[in-house]
Amino acid sequence: MEGPRLRTGLMGLAGMGRLVLQALAEDDRFQIVGIADHDPRLVRRLASQFGCSGHDDFRQFVINNSMDCLVVCDGLHRCIEHIRMAIERGVNILRLAPMARSLMEAKELAKAADKASVRYDVLIVPGPSKWVEDLFSAAGDQGQTGPYLLRGILEVRAAEGQAADWMRDKALSGGGVVLHEGYGLVAGLIGRLGMPSRVYCQACWDRPGKASLLLAEDAAMLYCRFPSGCVLDLAMIRYWDWDSHRSDLRLRMYLSDRQIGLDGQAIVTIDRAGHQDRRPLLPFDPLAQIRTDLSGYAASLLHPDGQPYPGTAVTHLQVMAVIQAAYISTQTGCPEDPKSLL
Repeated sequence: MEGPRLRTGLMGLAGMGRLVLQALAEDDRFQIVGIADHDPRLVRRLASQFGCSGHDDFRQFVINNSMDCLVVCDGLHRCIEHIRMAIERGVNILRLAPMARSLMEAKELAKAADKASVRYDVLIVPGPSKWVEDLFSAAGDQGQTGPYLLRGILEVRAAEGQAADWMRDKALSGGGVVLHEGYGLVAGLIGRLGMPSRVYCQACWDRPGKASLLLAEDAAMLYCRFPSGCVLDLAMIRYWDWDSHRSDLRLRMYLSDRQIGLDGQAIVTIDRAGHQDRRPLLPFDPLAQIRTDLSGYAASLLHPDGQPYPGTAVTHLQVMAVIQAAYISTQTGCPEDPKSLL
């Protein structure tokens, strides 16, 4: 491909990291100069496969590679200092959601990037945010201007393994199902409905008592009221499963004359008379969604005057504020205003 290329590094190869690496390799605008992970055997194998340098020491990875952008797919408890180091060296950061472990940390990273005249952007994990878009698009196709009530349940089967240990630890992960599994869903709803004016949340853990103070929540009920008057009632639950990692979202939009729901891989419309219309959705391809997002990111870096990348720090500080308000609400027992936190 003719034209400039982005010297790109990838930090974290577990989970979505390998899909991101594959998508980067398929886009000629990215030149993969190095990858890093704490698993040396995995690093050696993938570095050889993709023809780049491999590192199991994050500090040496940042120091020894000249990069235009760094894609971060590892847990922040393992790489936050290395992200700061890369920012100081003038590297743009693309962070796999969530943006940070807390709103304070998110603000600090955004401020550091702004000071260094680089970008700190967020790549949404494929899944819930795409499903929200499908539901609202279906409502728009039917001439509906907006819902009065949204009710849903997000069920996630999180694969057991090394990640389970740090994801269960609130000090390392920053939060549980609301922050990690619910992030894309919250981002998608904010993108459609704006910042909620009130957020209320109740959370529970798989172990009762004082142990819950140290654990990230595995289930939560989230309530939001949006400026349009729409109310969200959302249950989120995370199961630990040795065999798989998948998400299932059931979301229903209640309107004045009908209900429009996302049920599995179909959009279901129910009118006042109870008649149902079921429209299957196209099969969801996570890799295709990552390709699309990375294509937009590359274009926004190479052509700053063109189409802006939607996952900016400013946008995702709003998402972090909503999630922070939810966590504060679990402690106060009262609804919180996320805008007051920004």
